[in-house]
Amino acid sequence: MVGVSLAVAWGLCAGAAWPVCQPVETLTQQAKGVSATALLGVGLLVVPAEEVFWHGVVQTALRPRVGLLARVGLSTGLLALSYLLVGAWELALAALPTFLVWGWMAEWRRRLVAPLVSHGLWTVLMIALLG
Repeated sequence: MVGVSLAVAWGLCAGAAWPVCQPVETLTQQAKGVSATALLGVGLLVVPAEEVFWHGVVQTALRPRVGLLARVGLSTGLLALSYLLVGAWELALAALPTFLVWGWMAEWRRRLVAPLVSHGLWTVLMIALLG
């Protein structure tokens, strides 16, 4: 996922004026100058909190009510909506493909270890490499 994200950020959007590249540029600018302490905080606090809530609590609550695709889609859609409500539309766009994958991983293994590790590595590496 990091490779694909970097390919989009640097390969497709480097110097391009496409409207779809605006979120990439915004996230890249926000990642610059992030301290190691902030990076550690994101990796150790924010990532686990998101995974536990969206893929632990929300998907588990949806499990007896809807099928696999609906669970993953609803939890991802609600996360994206929560980002939109606070004005972070770039994060909402970035969350759609990644959270779908992490949601599927959580359902496949019925554990949060794989999505937690993947989400943490993706977030820290993207902030560090883009910044």
